[in-house]
Amino acid sequence: VPSRITGTAAKYQRQLTRAIKRARYLSLLPYTDLHK
Repeated sequence: VPSRITGTAAKYQRQLTRAIKRARYLSLLPYTDLHK
């Protein structure tokens, strides 16, 4: 696998991890309906 592809995959994985953490944090809040 070219390093170009693995590099973008790593970048997207970091973005996904951040999005998942943010979504998990927002799911704990009672006013998540305002962020749709």
